Amino acid sequence: MSLDLSANPNTASEIAAARQADVVAFLHRAPFTLDAYKIGFLPGFREDCGYQQSQYQDFNIPVGMLDNDFRNPNLDRFVDRFFEHEPWVGVIGDVYERDDVDDHVAAAREIQASYPEAELIIVPKSRSVIDAVPDDIVLGYSRGYVDRLAHEFSEPTDWRGRHVHILGGSPPKQLEAIQQLTRPTLSADPPADIVGVDWNGLHRGAQFGEFWTADGWDDSGRNADHVTVRKTVRHSLARIREFWKSHGI
Repeated sequence: MSLDLSANPNTASEIAAARQADVVAFLHRAPFTLDAYKIGFLPGFREDCGYQQSQYQDFNIPVGMLDNDFRNPNLDRFVDRFFEHEPWVGVIGDVYERDDVDDHVAAAREIQASYPEAELIIVPKSRSVIDAVPDDIVLGYSRGYVDRLAHEFSEPTDWRGRHVHILGGSPPKQLEAIQQLTRPTLSADPPADIVGVDWNGLHRGAQFGEFWTADGWDDSGRNADHVTVRKTVRHSLARIREFWKSHGI
């Protein structure tokens, strides 16, 4: 006799809702962020970079997501930058030790006092930090090129029932993480609530004439004189948009 482990209608509906991200962000500089914004991505940048738009006239797009300078973190500086740029999403910082959680939460509360609708992200770098972050603050699930990936120190069950933003990693890797954090379990654990994803890895491939596809990098434009880095990034962004749409994210 086989067991039917498929989700019941209510569970399937809950999982579909949990996988529906509020934002798909693209953090970079001008003009790439302008193209991403027009396509439908949430634009943004790291606090020490900016859009670098001085050479472009009439460049005026919002700062949708503000990342912290993880190589030189400073909570007071990040709070100041948040108030300066007023983004919708803010990555407050990476936290390696439980003893450092309170300072990051205090920074989040300071911002929330003026921007109660802001999506504020704290990025755990150890399992003990996950439980120490209050439930109303979004957890950053590290999936890109960082010193410590989320799956290296935690299990999917550690993130269930929490608001989660997938930080970095190509769309297939992000999708794999989303599925792991939301799929049905025998113990009926609640799915993680996936509130957003972001990845800025398109520019590196575009410099070599490669654009992103769901099947991997395509270098068919490498020797085409009419294909610019900007056009290649824009083409990749459109492919990513279709990828997420096809998966209901």
